[in-house]
Amino acid sequence: MGSVRCALLLLWLPACLASSREEIIRISRELNNDLRWGRLEHVLPRMGPKLRAHVQDQLAQLGEDLEFLDHEVTGIELGRGPGGTERAVCRVELSWSDRRSGLVQRATVVQHWELIGRQWLLVRMVRARGASLPLFEEPPPVPPPAPGSQEPQRQPHQGDRGVKPG
Repeated sequence: MGSVRCALLLLWLPACLASSREEIIRISRELNNDLRWGRLEHVLPRMGPKLRAHVQDQLAQLGEDLEFLDHEVTGIELGRGPGGTERAVCRVELSWSDRRSGLVQRATVVQHWELIGRQWLLVRMVRARGASLPLFEEPPPVPPPAPGSQEPQRQPHQGDRGVKPG
């Protein structure tokens, strides 16, 4: 009987992970789409309390000058945190405009999600590269190379086309 339970568990586990993956992709896309269209009544309830307060404050300061233009979820990783909490990390390409200047900005943002109870909540947004925006945390500073050591040279990638990492 124990081997039957193990076999059923092994069959059930991949289906569960696939289900969680599809769900977090859908939720991340919905949140970013709602952010794009200014539907904060849908965005804010999907955020953890600290992030929600921060985003509300920053959006109030930015006012009508900020307009999100586009988004694309480009990657996702699922895992478990301390205590077995389900977590997801989504990489999202965002573009926005400052209506005063008309400049279009872009950034890659890493969104950290946690399954709290039965609801996925966005708990952190960290800029990975690109333009800075007060809504996002800045990445930790890169420590300078140790004296006497050589910094590895970045090899150009075919898709770089002269774009400097931001």
